[in-house]
Amino acid sequence: MKKLIVAILVILNTNMAFTQSDIDNMSDNSKLSTDSMDQPKQVLIVNTIDDTTQFVKLVSPSDSTIPLPRKMFLTQRLLWGKKGLMRNFDRFELSHSYREREISIRDKMISAHQFLGYATLIGLASVGVTGIMIKNDNDVRDLHEGLAGVTNLLYFSTATMVLFAPPRLKDRDSGWSKVKIHKVLSILHFIGMITTNVLAERSTHNSDLLKYHKIAAITTFAAYFASTIVIKI
Repeated sequence: MKKLIVAILVILNTNMAFTQSDIDNMSDNSKLSTDSMDQPKQVLIVNTIDDTTQFVKLVSPSDSTIPLPRKMFLTQRLLWGKKGLMRNFDRFELSHSYREREISIRDKMISAHQFLGYATLIGLASVGVTGIMIKNDNDVRDLHEGLAGVTNLLYFSTATMVLFAPPRLKDRDSGWSKVKIHKVLSILHFIGMITTNVLAERSTHNSDLLKYHKIAAITTFAAYFASTIVIKI
């Protein structure tokens, strides 16, 4: 009986040691997988179970596990997609470590977007005020047109910071949010901005278009102001 008990203990001890060895091996292989994902070079990952090769997988910079959202602006996809123009540079090869670098660039561009956005809002307000003043003082026209030019530059610079920034790590959650409302309003004031500029140019030859120019300008300012407020709520 004692010999039987000793034999059972020996077998259990052997199995436990073997299991622990397997766990250590799997842990080491898992670490290799994580470290390798950060490298732009291709690497082999081998996981073993019961001292036998379970599978062999080749991980490349374009592996599907690299965080890249499905939804992107067309401009972002052209630059930062899996086959985007920026992927031709080693510095922006698609990998985990390089994506972290892209997110750092994105953060700076979004900060610039916010700063330019406030400057644009002030510009739109000043253009609107001088536009109203033209009715009583035509000498203000030159100032109005000058401010309009500066505001246009600020506006499209603001848009550029978002349209060409590297994409997020993943898609946003479904459903409405203040960011999505901000985007809808952005589309509205973008269309309004284009319309306002076109009507401003054509109204110099057709004064009947002035009233539509003013309506477009007011709509653009209202949508822009709302988009600025909603993102801060």
